[in-house]
Amino acid sequence: MAGVLGSGLAGSALAGCSTAEPARTRDAPAGRFPGDPGPGRAYVGATAPLGVALERTPAFTAARLSMSRRFYRPHQLDVLAADVARDLEAGVLPFVSCKVPGSWARVVQRPGRAWLDRLLDLLDAAGAPVWLAVHHEPENDVSARHQPEDWRAMQRHVIARARRRAPSVTVVPVLMQWTFSPASGRRPEDWLIPEADVLGVDVYNQWRPDGRAPWEEFAALVGRVRTLVPDLPLVAPEIGCRADPADPLRAGNWIRTAFEFCLLNDVVAMAYFDAEFDGDASYRLDAERTAALAAVADRPEVARLPEATGPAR
Repeated sequence: MAGVLGSGLAGSALAGCSTAEPARTRDAPAGRFPGDPGPGRAYVGATAPLGVALERTPAFTAARLSMSRRFYRPHQLDVLAADVARDLEAGVLPFVSCKVPGSWARVVQRPGRAWLDRLLDLLDAAGAPVWLAVHHEPENDVSARHQPEDWRAMQRHVIARARRRAPSVTVVPVLMQWTFSPASGRRPEDWLIPEADVLGVDVYNQWRPDGRAPWEEFAALVGRVRTLVPDLPLVAPEIGCRADPADPLRAGNWIRTAFEFCLLNDVVAMAYFDAEFDGDASYRLDAERTAALAAVADRPEVARLPEATGPAR
């Protein structure tokens, strides 16, 4: 397992790819973890509502996206399992996030293991690669019962248990890009998981037309992550960019250049956050951003699972 701490920006293509031969799962591309797209390739996706078939989701009907992104509460495991099965049937890689019942510390204790084992069993029963984040973006949820060391212990526990119990599942710890900004005052090292095969970081260009935030390219935002995580595959589970009224093509070009960066820098997937963000709908896909996402998704470098990859009959 490559180390996650180090120095230097990973500007060269696909730095640090492992040469070890991991166990392979049915329908998973040969690689470092289940669903690894391989060098110079990446999944392209978007968020989707719960319990809704992808063909009824605007972003997926407008573009041939290859990854879905959905978010669940701990009591919604049956809905999660149905969504995963339906997406795999369509050849779309499911990347699901799930909050946990109780505290992070409880998940590693005996009372919390039954819930986790049921989640892993449901995902493994799908019979194809599934990516899982257990409590994404934890940095905003620190409290008396939620401490960074508890989140790290939970991630290590989920990763180890998934490798034994659900070998087709890739556990992806997901952090906020703000944590990697010097302005945040946070220590990213408090949240890094050396045992992980891949790290997720949500990437938003927070520029606004009113000038309150500067325009930042995807490469600059991910570059801050690469200074601390130089050789681990990355995922951008949420990306977003607001439209510029003075330049209608600007946001679409941000999406296109983001994909180019992914291909050259071992960012193995990106998914557009097509939803309201804290009541702000300005990140929602409009015609221009949807067209850009569709153009990217039609590229030959886009990784795809085979259709109808559900459980073996």
